[in-house]
Amino acid sequence: MTRYQQDFLDSLPESSRPKYLATIEKQARRNALMNAIAGDAIAAMECGRRGEQHWRLNQMRVNAMNKEAAFYPACPTHLLPEGKRLLNQSTDMQDAYLDYDTPHYGPGGAVRQG
Repeated sequence: MTRYQQDFLDSLPESSRPKYLATIEKQARRNALMNAIAGDAIAAMECGRRGEQHWRLNQMRVNAMNKEAAFYPACPTHLLPEGKRLLNQSTDMQDAYLDYDTPHYGPGGAVRQG
C-alpha cells in the first residue's frame, strides 16, 4: 500500500475501511495480471522475431484473424444456401425483366418496371 493510500485509509471512518482495502487488493490483483499479460505479449513478439513458437503468439494471431473475419467475412459461395447466392444467379432471369407487361416489385413494394 502506498503512502497516499495509507493516509486515505486513516482518514476513512471505521465502517468504510474494509471496503477500501478490498478495492485496493482487487486493483493490485488486476495490475499484476495486466503486467503478466504484457510480459507474455512482449516475450511472444520476441519469439516471433526469432522464428520460435510461443503459446501467446498463437493466441494473438487467432484473435487478429477473428477480428478481421468479423469485418470481412469471406464465405465461399458453395457453402452459402441457395437463397443467399445473389451474385451467382443464372442469366436466364433477364428474360423475365424484359417482359414489360408483368410488374415486378422491388424492396418496399415499389414497382420496378411494368
